[in-house]
Amino acid sequence: MRLFQLFFFLLILAGNIFAGELVMLKNGVSLITEKRDYTKTLSITVMIKGGMFRESSMNYGIGDLFASVWLKSNNILKNIEFLGGSVGASSSYDYTEVGVSIISEFADRMLVDLDRFFNNPEFSQKVFDVEKNIQLNRIKNLKDNANSVAAKGFNMATYGDFVYSQETMGTKETVSSLTLDDIKRYYSDIMKGEDFIVSIAGNYNDSILKEIVKIFEKIPAGKSHFNLDCEKSIIKDDKYVLEDYDRIKQAKLYIAYTAPSAGSRDYLAIKLLSDILGGGMSSKYFNILRKEKGYAYSVGSYYPSRICNSRFVAYIGLQYSNVKDAIETIDGINKNIKNYITEDDIKYNKNYILGKILSEAQTNSKISWYNAFFTNLGLGAGYLSKYIEGIKGLSMDDLVRVSEIFHNPKTIYVLKPSNE
Repeated sequence: MRLFQLFFFLLILAGNIFAGELVMLKNGVSLITEKRDYTKTLSITVMIKGGMFRESSMNYGIGDLFASVWLKSNNILKNIEFLGGSVGASSSYDYTEVGVSIISEFADRMLVDLDRFFNNPEFSQKVFDVEKNIQLNRIKNLKDNANSVAAKGFNMATYGDFVYSQETMGTKETVSSLTLDDIKRYYSDIMKGEDFIVSIAGNYNDSILKEIVKIFEKIPAGKSHFNLDCEKSIIKDDKYVLEDYDRIKQAKLYIAYTAPSAGSRDYLAIKLLSDILGGGMSSKYFNILRKEKGYAYSVGSYYPSRICNSRFVAYIGLQYSNVKDAIETIDGINKNIKNYITEDDIKYNKNYILGKILSEAQTNSKISWYNAFFTNLGLGAGYLSKYIEGIKGLSMDDLVRVSEIFHNPKTIYVLKPSNE
């Protein structure tokens, strides 16, 4: 471990070093600041609440298209890249995101473009036409990618008509119907102060901060009225979905259990459990299903951080004839984790998670993103330190307790070769 990394590791052990400070601007915007004067860059992450909860079956994909048109219709992309910085915009399930990073000495030169981008942007018909066509082609190409087909089928199987079942890029029908006026209305709808989280991290002076505050104080006060109802995000009954696909030679298997939202007390324990069971080549799934049984190379698990109920997902690619045994094996491991997980497993995976966070936390862009992300989830701007302390404090008893999710209804989805 390099000396620089060791220094940060010792700071983490010593206490709370990631502590974004949150204040509310007069229009309701949540402003988070974290000064890091030993760096030479400045990063700003803006998260606008709602994400796909703002969309409906009539306009799925509008958030994805809006982000592209918004960014590429304005000079901010070209001008910030000229200064050696970067800027991006995207839409996700729980938020719309804009990220800006720039060398600190050039920060004052981005302010005009930043102001125009948020408060008086252009929306070009030419850019709209190009980006809409690109998005439609991306949707079309999904059918040619087995992983995308499997992921889409799995999401539909486990979430039904809940918003998390949808592709963020939408469908051919919904995107085809979108117009530039729809994009402009979408912009007007999301420009509400209480929906904005602005997170700043890095090396900046009081003058720059003051100017950035002025920009975001121009956002109209108020709050959007999108429907954030999590009731349908739970798996209520066991479900087995089998679909054919003629372009694969191996089946793709997903097993999903309802996992709590990021606001749950069990959030961190399930994060650690996911890493132990399916986080890599030292994981339990990998050792048993790949090394011992020889079923597949691709095997693992994941647990996305969501505002509503998420999923603990185990996945594997394998011969269709082995699917039944793989389901029984995975479910058996999950329901009897004390027979498979050791204290050394817990220590190893804790260190892996902390090491990964430590590496990411060396960048201002990731710190600003984490502070905004955790605030949007309702966990608070300083949650990164609590995340670290929480992971360090987990025990076998915590993992056994949260493994009760595996005794609840689950979704099994299989995409198999057509000739099987």
